[in-house]
Amino acid sequence: MLYQREFQNNEEPAKHHISCFGYETEADRQYPTHCHAYYEISYLVSGERYQIINGQRYKVEPGSFFLFSPLCMHGYHNITECQDLVIQFSSDFLYQVSSSLQKDQVLEISPDAEPFLMLDGEHRKSLDDLYQKRFYNRIYNKKGNLAEEWQMDAVILQFLAKLLENGSIQLHQGYGGKEEIQQISDVIHYLMANPAERLDMHEASRRCGLSYYAFSRFFHEMTGMGYAEYGNLIRIRHTEELLIYSDMSVEEISRAVGMSSANYYTRLFKKVNGMSPTKYRSVYGKRQY
Repeated sequence: MLYQREFQNNEEPAKHHISCFGYETEADRQYPTHCHAYYEISYLVSGERYQIINGQRYKVEPGSFFLFSPLCMHGYHNITECQDLVIQFSSDFLYQVSSSLQKDQVLEISPDAEPFLMLDGEHRKSLDDLYQKRFYNRIYNKKGNLAEEWQMDAVILQFLAKLLENGSIQLHQGYGGKEEIQQISDVIHYLMANPAERLDMHEASRRCGLSYYAFSRFFHEMTGMGYAEYGNLIRIRHTEELLIYSDMSVEEISRAVGMSSANYYTRLFKKVNGMSPTKYRSVYGKRQY
């Protein structure tokens, strides 16, 4: 698992606010589960893949649109060769164009729908056209001029506005803003990079420069769960990839993430995913791809 601090072009979100590129990736390409403090739009132009969102796998086709809110865990595994458009933007990108947007409001796909949208017509054409331009720019290392940058910003904002207007996406009263997320980013990065180690909350709060109680409150507001529960969730998400892409036994996997026993790990895994690790491997194992 990864915690990404920078946009896909290695620029700092605090300075650039938005990143937009088109990609071509080969069949059977897998991108590990990750999260970040900024938004991401992922739009599949062509091909088929499994999109992974918070541990769930969805088989998707061209026209599939995903909006990942800050801290949402996601990844993918290609079935065929794929072309996709990836747009990453910070909260500041939205704040700059809206005086009414509050810092604790989060954009997300409406909860009564699937976690992704199937686009058609005008929506799909606008993103297909944007893919062609941004893929060309990335391949030839071509920087857009100011007019092109403004055109890109306008397309993205108009697109989000239409989806918000028709109810496909919504504003959710969520956790704190970008500053609060950045305060705990070092801790989230550490937990993801070191799933077998135990970082207690006293040390975690010290790393963030927060009191124990302030850290506990911020962390729960931003993740929707307590610190210990979130740490266990990260370990479970890490083991999902080991179950799919390795031949390690359940006992070996439980030890790899510092679980006290295979039985405890199995109970925790089943609580998160509704099935045992063995069942999960049989359903989602690599041979299924």
